[in-house]
Amino acid sequence: MPNSSRNHNMRAARNHLHDAQDAAEDGAEIIGEGLRSAARRGQEAGESLREAAGNVAEAAQDRLDEVREGLTELGHVARDTVYASAEELRERAELALEAGKARLHDVGETIEGRIRAMPMRSILIAAGVGLAIGLFMRRRS
Repeated sequence: MPNSSRNHNMRAARNHLHDAQDAAEDGAEIIGEGLRSAARRGQEAGESLREAAGNVAEAAQDRLDEVREGLTELGHVARDTVYASAEELRERAELALEAGKARLHDVGETIEGRIRAMPMRSILIAAGVGLAIGLFMRRRS
């Protein structure tokens, strides 16, 4: 094989390697953004749960005030019942929030663990994803 042909093939191979590395980095960045986006959505869900628990407690307190104004003795009984229910609901909401956060954290750790356990496979997957996205984007333009 002539030197110029061999040099051309080596340059082409290096270019393909650089393209694959770029695609792998792009894919890793996309995966990282996906993880960050999932974490943001988990945080937003947690905030929504917290707000919903606050709304439930606030609604229960409003109802308690109405009962207290009309019926003194019955109001005391109703207040105790509503407080207990609101506390139980708040505790359940907090447990659900904590479970959701823990689950999201576990998913993130699982993904990170798999990436760390199989870095080459992860890079190849990221490269494949990056290549697929690149091809998709090129067809759309």
